[in-house]
Amino acid sequence: MSEFQQLSHAEQLERLDELAMLAAIEFGISVERHSLLQYEDNAVYRLRGRDGAEYVLRVSAEAGYSAEQQASELEWLLSLWRAGLPVPEPLATLLQVHTEKVAARSCALFRWISGQLPGKDMSPRQIAELGAVTARLHQQSRNFTPSRAFNRPNLDWQAAFGSGAGGSSAVPPLERELLLRLKRRFQSMLPAFESAATGLVHGDLHRDNILLRDGAISITDFDDCGWGYYLFDVACLLDSFRRRVVSPGAYPQARAAFLEGYRPALTSIANLDDQLRTFKALRDAIILAKVQLIRTPTPAAVPIRTQLPLRRSQPRPIGFALLRSSCSVAVSKRNARSRLSTS
Repeated sequence: MSEFQQLSHAEQLERLDELAMLAAIEFGISVERHSLLQYEDNAVYRLRGRDGAEYVLRVSAEAGYSAEQQASELEWLLSLWRAGLPVPEPLATLLQVHTEKVAARSCALFRWISGQLPGKDMSPRQIAELGAVTARLHQQSRNFTPSRAFNRPNLDWQAAFGSGAGGSSAVPPLERELLLRLKRRFQSMLPAFESAATGLVHGDLHRDNILLRDGAISITDFDDCGWGYYLFDVACLLDSFRRRVVSPGAYPQARAAFLEGYRPALTSIANLDDQLRTFKALRDAIILAKVQLIRTPTPAAVPIRTQLPLRRSQPRPIGFALLRSSCSVAVSKRNARSRLSTS
């Protein structure tokens, strides 16, 4: 455990606040006021300049993504923004900022996006529009040409069950055995999906990363983007809406509306429900691996479409209820996000 990690929560925030204000100066912002939006892994601040402009400043976690990976996130995000996607605009290149009390952290600056989180009053028309925006994001992903230095992680079975996964002493024996069983099943199952359904994905597409304002929809928080299956995003979003946005009786209509909007990017609807359950389980496993610190560092990510041997056998779904009921780890990583443009 580092010296910083041994500090109390209040002491950490005090030091990060000092670093954030120094980063704002480095970005050329004369800050009139600022407020902390979130501190879970990254520290995220809302800034208002003396000229009235508003920003989001993200100070990376001590053990978060590397500077190269964060610069790659900004590269793709800028490409999306320039293509007209409703995403946060990166306003500067990544900066490395340090103080006497905090080692160098990567700091990113974005333009502030106002809006409200989706609620139960979200109409089928709006949900269909969200499906269309998600389709545009994935279509742009297919057309994106990354730079030579581009490096984002793979969101595949190796991210959840890679080298050493499940072997950590932080994982109780019962859960460890379950993870190893899931690893074997995922390893044999995921290559069955079509290679055309892969590319850069948001990686954390859920209700708290969607903003609504005057009928417009924005997608925020690309911190966890990476190479993955497009249905990974779709599965995460639909599950989030099922649990947190629409009532149980209204979910089938909401699901149908989203998929209708997403149809331009949907390569196949065969076994769609099975595939969505599979990718929701995969996301839970990746979060579990991250929270339990059982994922080991890996070399620069190879796009998943060239890494996985693909075949055409029919996959068997893994019900995500199996994962949740057996892995009783409290994952509260994303409860505090409200009106963020990125984190």
